[in-house]
Amino acid sequence: MKNKIRLIRTLNALMIFVIMGVLLGAYYQQYFKHEVPCPLCILQRLAMIGICMGLLLNLRFGIKLKYYGLSFLSAIVGAIVAGRQICLHICPGFPIFGIPVFGLSLYTWSFLVFAFSILALVVFLFLYSPDQTKKRSLNFFEHSAFFVIFILTTLNLFTTYKECGFGPCEDVPWPQPKQTITKTN
Repeated sequence: MKNKIRLIRTLNALMIFVIMGVLLGAYYQQYFKHEVPCPLCILQRLAMIGICMGLLLNLRFGIKLKYYGLSFLSAIVGAIVAGRQICLHICPGFPIFGIPVFGLSLYTWSFLVFAFSILALVVFLFLYSPDQTKKRSLNFFEHSAFFVIFILTTLNLFTTYKECGFGPCEDVPWPQPKQTITKTN
């Protein structure tokens, strides 16, 4: 039973690192490729951080269903926001926003991350048992997950403040779709 609990905790920490890797990729695109994130991108980043927060609560206070619920809710909200952004860009003649990564836009990758997060959380729920709710000490890998999420959350707050201030974010100027003009005589 101890091995199962350790496996679940390791998988929670591993999922945090995977999502944080995605966020680091987004920051790479922002600062090295000079792509300014739109308000929907910022919401997707917050949803990814929300997933990680639920998993971090599991590591810190013991595995509990309510913490998985927080992660699950964040993943659903993030998938909805990413899906909306995908729908905004599937119109004919409307260009893809941003530089594609491996042929897919960042918001498509974001949707896939949320979909796989939901799948992983369902697997975690299948592995859940009530004896995992005891608070346990953190190992180095789990402490590292806390440190990484703290740094990236702080960075996200700073960059969002830098872009938006205390008010609502200004929308990124979208490229206008090509319009066809037909002449009538």
